Amino acid sequence: MMQIISSEDMKWIMSEPTATAMVSALALLLNELDIESNIIYMDHHPLPEKEYNKSWFHHDNYSSSEQAYRIFEDKLNRDMRRVAIYGAIGDFSETPLIKKWERDWDTRTLYFYAGTLIQGITQVGRDYA
Repeated sequence: MMQIISSEDMKWIMSEPTATAMVSALALLLNELDIESNIIYMDHHPLPEKEYNKSWFHHDNYSSSEQAYRIFEDKLNRDMRRVAIYGAIGDFSETPLIKKWERDWDTRTLYFYAGTLIQGITQVGRDYA
């Protein structure tokens, strides 16, 4: 499932893990959107297509929430790191940077909130768009 969120000057694309069959369609869509507006594509799932070098393409081996925080860190309040931590916990992707950020808060509370959010998302069947 892919979702596109638009504003006047930017498009955000969020998707579930990209199936091999969807890679061509996704590449076409991204290139089309790149012509008409600014886009940002972030993903942490393995991609069948390895070579995609565009300035708007962000793909790393850590959670998408950590990627988003790193990309927009200069525009975000430092407290938004907690959201990145929740996402990383949910993705089982606690990098050294996330572990460092965790030291700023009570770890038990972070895991409680992350677990509660994950359970809520699971219960509604990922119908949170």
